[in-house]
Amino acid sequence: MVEEALVAGVEYRIVCGISYCILSLIGLFAHSIVIFLFVQRRRILMRNAFYTLALHMTFCDVVSLIVQLVVAVPLTLTARNVYADLGIPLIYNMTNFIDTVIFNSLMVLTFWMAVNRLTVFWSYTINDALFGRRAIICLIAITYLYCLTDTTTRQFFGCIKNFSTDGFYFFHKCIPGVGQTILDFNGFQNIALPIGMFSIYFGLFLYLRAYLRIVHGNSVEHSNFGKRHAEFSLLIQGSIICAFLELQTLSFMLFSKIPVSGMGTFYLTFLQNIISIMNNCVSPVIYFTCNQDMRAYARESWRQFRGENTDLALPVATRMSQRHSRVSIMIN
Repeated sequence: MVEEALVAGVEYRIVCGISYCILSLIGLFAHSIVIFLFVQRRRILMRNAFYTLALHMTFCDVVSLIVQLVVAVPLTLTARNVYADLGIPLIYNMTNFIDTVIFNSLMVLTFWMAVNRLTVFWSYTINDALFGRRAIICLIAITYLYCLTDTTTRQFFGCIKNFSTDGFYFFHKCIPGVGQTILDFNGFQNIALPIGMFSIYFGLFLYLRAYLRIVHGNSVEHSNFGKRHAEFSLLIQGSIICAFLELQTLSFMLFSKIPVSGMGTFYLTFLQNIISIMNNCVSPVIYFTCNQDMRAYARESWRQFRGENTDLALPVATRMSQRHSRVSIMIN
Protein backbone atom coordinates (compact mmCIF):
# COMPACT_ATOMS: atom_id res chain seq x y z
CA MET A 1 0.00 0.00 0.00
CA VAL A 2 1.45 3.34 -1.07
CA GLU A 3 0.98 6.11 1.48
CA GLU A 4 0.04 9.47 0.05
CA ALA A 5 2.36 12.34 0.74
CA LEU A 6 1.02 14.43 3.60
CA VAL A 7 0.92 18.18 3.13
CA ALA A 8 1.27 20.40 6.18
CA GLY A 9 -1.79 22.51 6.84
CA VAL A 10 -1.86 26.28 7.00
CA GLU A 11 -2.44 26.20 10.76
CA TYR A 12 0.72 24.15 11.31
CA ARG A 13 2.81 26.46 9.16
CA ILE A 14 1.50 29.57 10.90
CA VAL A 15 2.24 28.15 14.35
CA CYS A 16 5.74 27.10 13.29
CA GLY A 17 6.57 30.34 11.49
CA ILE A 18 5.33 32.55 14.32
CA SER A 19 7.11 30.39 16.93
CA TYR A 20 10.42 30.58 15.06
CA CYS A 21 9.99 34.33 14.63
CA ILE A 22 9.16 35.05 18.28
CA LEU A 23 11.98 32.88 19.67
CA SER A 24 14.49 34.37 17.22
CA LEU A 25 13.49 37.92 18.14
CA ILE A 26 13.74 37.14 21.84
CA GLY A 27 17.19 35.68 21.25
CA LEU A 28 18.30 38.70 19.25
CA PHE A 29 17.07 41.02 22.00
CA ALA A 30 18.97 39.06 24.66
CA HIS A 31 22.12 39.01 22.53
CA SER A 32 21.81 42.76 21.90
CA ILE A 33 22.07 43.33 25.66
CA VAL A 34 25.16 41.10 25.81
CA ILE A 35 26.75 42.89 22.85
CA PHE A 36 26.00 46.27 24.43
CA LEU A 37 27.77 45.20 27.62
CA PHE A 38 30.71 43.84 25.64
CA VAL A 39 31.08 47.09 23.71
CA GLN A 40 30.63 49.24 26.80
CA ARG A 41 33.22 47.26 28.80
CA ARG A 42 35.48 46.18 25.94
CA ARG A 43 38.66 47.62 27.48
CA ILE A 44 38.18 45.41 30.51
CA LEU A 45 36.51 42.33 29.07
CA MET A 46 38.67 41.92 25.99
CA ARG A 47 41.72 41.39 28.21
CA ASN A 48 40.30 37.96 28.99
CA ALA A 49 40.29 35.27 26.26
CA PHE A 50 37.07 33.87 27.69
CA TYR A 51 35.19 37.07 26.86
CA THR A 52 36.85 37.44 23.48
CA LEU A 53 35.62 33.99 22.52
CA ALA A 54 32.22 34.72 24.06
CA LEU A 55 31.87 37.85 21.92
CA HIS A 56 32.52 35.91 18.71
CA MET A 57 30.18 33.14 19.80
CA THR A 58 27.53 35.79 20.36
CA PHE A 59 28.15 37.07 16.84
CA CYS A 60 27.64 33.54 15.47
CA ASP A 61 24.41 33.14 17.44
CA VAL A 62 23.09 36.45 16.13
CA VAL A 63 23.80 35.49 12.52
CA SER A 64 22.11 32.10 12.98
CA LEU A 65 19.00 33.76 14.42
CA ILE A 66 18.90 36.22 11.52
CA VAL A 67 19.04 33.23 9.15
CA GLN A 68 15.92 31.88 10.84
CA LEU A 69 14.12 35.15 10.16
CA VAL A 70 15.38 35.43 6.58
CA VAL A 71 14.94 31.81 5.45
CA ALA A 72 13.07 29.53 7.86
CA VAL A 73 10.23 31.88 8.80
CA PRO A 74 9.09 33.09 5.33
CA LEU A 75 9.57 29.70 3.64
CA THR A 76 7.67 27.95 6.41
CA LEU A 77 4.78 30.41 6.34
CA THR A 78 4.41 30.32 2.54
CA ALA A 79 5.59 26.75 1.80
CA ARG A 80 7.41 28.27 -1.17
CA ASN A 81 10.89 29.53 -1.93
CA VAL A 82 9.85 33.16 -1.99
CA TYR A 83 13.32 34.29 -3.08
CA ALA A 84 13.21 32.09 -6.19
CA ASP A 85 9.71 33.35 -6.94
CA LEU A 86 10.92 36.94 -6.65
CA GLY A 87 13.89 36.25 -8.90
CA ILE A 88 16.49 36.83 -6.15
CA PRO A 89 17.74 33.31 -5.33
CA LEU A 90 21.18 34.75 -4.52
CA ILE A 91 19.85 35.98 -1.16
CA TYR A 92 18.59 32.49 -0.36
CA ASN A 93 21.79 30.75 -1.46
CA MET A 94 24.14 33.19 0.25
CA THR A 95 22.17 33.09 3.50
CA ASN A 96 22.33 29.30 3.60
CA PHE A 97 26.04 29.40 2.80
CA ILE A 98 26.75 31.89 5.57
CA ASP A 99 24.64 29.85 7.98
CA THR A 100 26.81 26.78 7.36
CA VAL A 101 30.03 28.74 7.92
CA ILE A 102 28.66 30.28 11.10
CA PHE A 103 27.30 27.01 12.50
CA ASN A 104 30.67 25.29 12.09
CA SER A 105 32.50 28.34 13.48
CA LEU A 106 30.29 28.38 16.56
CA MET A 107 31.01 24.72 17.20
CA VAL A 108 34.78 25.20 16.97
CA LEU A 109 34.77 28.44 19.01
CA THR A 110 32.81 26.72 21.77
CA PHE A 111 35.42 23.98 21.77
CA TRP A 112 38.20 26.58 22.09
CA MET A 113 36.39 28.04 25.08
CA ALA A 114 36.47 24.63 26.76
CA VAL A 115 40.18 24.29 25.95
CA ASN A 116 40.76 27.75 27.40
CA ARG A 117 39.15 26.71 30.68
CA LEU A 118 41.26 23.53 30.68
CA THR A 119 44.58 25.27 30.11
CA VAL A 120 43.85 27.80 32.87
CA PHE A 121 44.07 24.88 35.32
CA TRP A 122 46.50 22.66 33.45
CA SER A 123 49.27 24.93 32.16
CA TYR A 124 49.61 28.70 32.16
CA THR A 125 52.35 28.35 29.54
CA ILE A 126 49.99 26.61 27.10
CA ASN A 127 47.21 29.01 28.02
CA ASP A 128 49.38 32.02 27.19
CA ALA A 129 50.57 30.40 23.95
CA LEU A 130 47.03 29.68 22.72
CA PHE A 131 45.02 32.45 24.32
CA GLY A 132 47.35 35.43 24.73
CA ARG A 133 46.27 38.82 23.37
CA ARG A 134 47.68 38.22 19.88
CA ALA A 135 47.32 34.43 19.89
CA ILE A 136 43.56 34.52 20.49
CA ILE A 137 43.06 36.84 17.51
CA CYS A 138 45.04 34.47 15.28
CA LEU A 139 43.16 31.45 16.65
CA ILE A 140 39.77 33.00 15.94
CA ALA A 141 40.85 34.13 12.46
CA ILE A 142 42.09 30.62 11.65
CA THR A 143 38.80 29.18 12.88
CA TYR A 144 36.73 31.39 10.58
CA LEU A 145 39.10 30.75 7.67
CA TYR A 146 38.95 26.98 8.21
CA CYS A 147 35.15 26.95 8.30
CA LEU A 148 34.90 29.25 5.28
CA THR A 149 37.30 27.08 3.28
CA ASP A 150 35.52 23.91 4.35
CA THR A 151 32.08 25.19 3.32
CA THR A 152 33.35 26.71 0.06
CA THR A 153 35.09 23.47 -0.93
CA ARG A 154 32.04 21.42 -0.05
CA GLN A 155 29.76 23.66 -2.08
CA PHE A 156 32.20 23.73 -5.00
CA PHE A 157 31.95 19.94 -5.17
CA GLY A 158 28.16 19.98 -5.20
CA CYS A 159 27.09 19.81 -1.56
CA ILE A 160 24.66 22.69 -1.06
CA LYS A 161 22.50 23.64 1.90
CA ASN A 162 18.78 24.13 1.28
CA PHE A 163 15.53 24.56 3.17
CA SER A 164 12.75 22.11 2.41
CA THR A 165 9.44 23.79 1.59
CA ASP A 166 7.68 20.45 2.08
CA GLY A 167 9.21 19.27 5.35
CA PHE A 168 10.34 22.73 6.62
CA TYR A 169 13.89 21.92 7.69
CA PHE A 170 17.44 22.68 6.59
CA PHE A 171 19.28 19.92 4.74
CA HIS A 172 22.28 19.34 2.48
CA LYS A 173 21.85 18.07 -1.04
CA CYS A 174 25.12 16.47 -2.11
CA ILE A 175 26.50 14.89 -5.23
CA PRO A 176 28.32 11.66 -4.26
CA GLY A 177 32.05 12.23 -4.12
CA VAL A 178 34.22 14.88 -2.50
CA GLY A 179 31.34 17.05 -1.30
CA GLN A 180 29.62 14.15 0.45
CA THR A 181 32.93 13.06 1.99
CA ILE A 182 33.49 16.53 3.43
CA LEU A 183 29.92 16.55 4.78
CA ASP A 184 30.49 13.17 6.43
CA PHE A 185 33.67 14.52 8.04
CA ASN A 186 31.76 17.56 9.31
CA GLY A 187 29.17 15.23 10.79
CA PHE A 188 31.89 13.38 12.69
CA GLN A 189 33.43 16.68 13.78
CA ASN A 190 30.10 17.96 15.07
CA ILE A 191 29.78 14.84 17.23
CA ALA A 192 33.38 14.65 18.43
CA LEU A 193 33.71 18.29 19.50
CA PRO A 194 30.69 18.34 21.87
CA ILE A 195 31.86 15.05 23.38
CA GLY A 196 35.32 16.55 23.84
CA MET A 197 33.85 19.65 25.47
CA PHE A 198 31.73 17.62 27.84
CA SER A 199 34.76 15.51 28.79
CA ILE A 200 36.83 18.63 29.48
CA TYR A 201 34.20 20.25 31.68
CA PHE A 202 33.39 17.02 33.49
CA GLY A 203 37.09 16.34 34.08
CA LEU A 204 37.60 19.86 35.38
CA PHE A 205 34.63 19.45 37.69
CA LEU A 206 36.13 16.28 39.17
CA TYR A 207 39.51 17.97 39.53
CA LEU A 208 37.96 21.02 41.12
CA ARG A 209 35.96 18.91 43.50
CA ALA A 210 39.07 17.02 44.62
CA TYR A 211 41.15 20.21 44.79
CA LEU A 212 38.62 22.01 46.94
CA ARG A 213 38.31 19.02 49.25
CA ILE A 214 42.06 19.21 49.91
CA VAL A 215 42.05 22.99 50.30
CA HIS A 216 38.96 22.93 52.50
CA GLY A 217 40.82 21.65 55.53
CA ASN A 218 43.32 24.48 55.40
CA SER A 219 41.01 27.35 54.42
CA VAL A 220 39.19 29.85 56.54
CA GLU A 221 35.41 29.65 56.55
CA HIS A 222 34.73 32.81 54.56
CA SER A 223 36.63 31.42 51.53
CA ASN A 224 34.47 28.32 51.23
CA PHE A 225 31.49 30.06 49.69
CA GLY A 226 33.48 31.60 46.82
CA LYS A 227 35.17 28.33 45.98
CA ARG A 228 31.93 26.38 46.13
CA HIS A 229 30.32 29.00 43.91
CA ALA A 230 33.16 28.63 41.40
CA GLU A 231 32.67 24.85 41.34
CA PHE A 232 28.94 25.20 40.80
CA SER A 233 29.42 27.90 38.15
CA LEU A 234 31.81 25.68 36.20
CA LEU A 235 29.42 22.75 36.31
CA ILE A 236 26.42 24.80 35.18
CA GLN A 237 28.29 26.60 32.41
CA GLY A 238 29.82 23.45 30.96
CA SER A 239 26.72 21.28 31.27
CA ILE A 240 24.36 23.82 29.64
CA ILE A 241 26.66 24.55 26.69
CA CYS A 242 27.41 20.88 26.07
CA ALA A 243 23.82 19.74 26.66
CA PHE A 244 22.38 22.09 24.05
CA LEU A 245 25.11 21.34 21.52
CA GLU A 246 24.68 17.61 22.05
CA LEU A 247 20.91 17.92 21.92
CA GLN A 248 21.05 19.80 18.63
CA THR A 249 23.51 17.33 17.13
CA LEU A 250 21.46 14.35 18.30
CA SER A 251 18.30 15.87 16.87
CA PHE A 252 19.98 16.16 13.46
CA MET A 253 21.17 12.56 13.65
CA LEU A 254 18.27 10.73 15.25
CA PHE A 255 15.02 12.52 14.47
CA SER A 256 15.08 11.42 10.84
CA LYS A 257 15.45 7.80 12.00
CA ILE A 258 12.45 7.81 14.34
CA PRO A 259 9.69 5.69 12.75
CA VAL A 260 6.82 8.18 12.67
CA SER A 261 4.25 8.93 10.01
CA GLY A 262 1.66 11.53 9.24
CA MET A 263 1.81 14.72 11.26
CA GLY A 264 4.34 13.11 13.59
CA THR A 265 7.02 13.86 11.01
CA PHE A 266 6.13 17.55 11.02
CA TYR A 267 6.04 17.66 14.82
CA LEU A 268 9.57 16.22 14.99
CA THR A 269 10.74 18.79 12.46
CA PHE A 270 9.17 21.56 14.52
CA LEU A 271 10.91 20.27 17.66
CA GLN A 272 14.24 20.00 15.86
CA ASN A 273 14.03 23.60 14.65
CA ILE A 274 13.05 24.80 18.13
CA ILE A 275 16.09 23.01 19.58
CA SER A 276 18.34 24.70 17.03
CA ILE A 277 16.95 28.14 17.82
CA MET A 278 17.21 27.55 21.57
CA ASN A 279 20.85 26.56 21.14
CA ASN A 280 21.46 30.01 19.66
CA CYS A 281 19.54 31.71 22.48
CA VAL A 282 21.02 29.98 25.52
CA SER A 283 24.35 31.79 25.91
CA PRO A 284 22.88 35.04 27.36
CA VAL A 285 21.14 32.89 29.97
CA ILE A 286 24.50 31.34 30.87
CA TYR A 287 26.24 34.70 31.10
CA PHE A 288 23.59 36.28 33.31
CA THR A 289 23.14 33.28 35.62
CA CYS A 290 26.70 31.98 35.95
CA ASN A 291 28.83 35.06 35.40
CA GLN A 292 29.11 37.53 38.24
CA ASP A 293 30.84 40.17 36.11
CA MET A 294 28.09 40.26 33.49
CA ARG A 295 25.40 40.55 36.13
CA ALA A 296 27.29 43.40 37.81
CA TYR A 297 27.78 45.22 34.51
CA ALA A 298 24.12 44.80 33.62
CA ARG A 299 22.97 46.19 36.96
CA GLU A 300 25.38 49.11 36.65
CA SER A 301 24.23 49.89 33.10
CA TRP A 302 20.61 49.81 34.21
CA ARG A 303 21.35 52.26 37.03
CA GLN A 304 23.15 54.51 34.55
CA PHE A 305 20.12 54.35 32.25
CA ARG A 306 17.92 55.47 35.14
CA GLY A 307 20.27 58.35 35.89
CA GLU A 308 21.54 56.98 39.20
CA ASN A 309 25.09 57.41 40.42
CA THR A 310 27.18 54.31 39.80
CA ASP A 311 30.54 52.98 40.87
CA LEU A 312 32.63 52.47 37.75
CA ALA A 313 35.12 50.25 39.58
CA LEU A 314 35.68 46.69 38.47
CA PRO A 315 33.06 44.20 39.67
CA VAL A 316 34.06 41.83 42.44
CA ALA A 317 34.53 38.83 40.16
CA THR A 318 36.91 40.68 37.86
CA ARG A 319 39.01 41.97 40.74
CA MET A 320 39.18 38.49 42.25
CA SER A 321 40.21 36.99 38.92
CA GLN A 322 43.12 39.40 38.77
CA ARG A 323 44.32 38.84 42.34
CA HIS A 324 43.38 35.42 43.62
CA SER A 325 43.57 31.72 42.80
CA ARG A 326 42.87 29.80 39.65
CA VAL A 327 39.55 28.77 41.08
CA SER A 328 38.29 32.36 41.06
CA ILE A 329 39.14 32.64 37.36
CA MET A 330 36.49 30.04 36.65
CA ILE A 331 33.78 32.36 38.00
CA ASN A 332 34.13 34.25 34.74
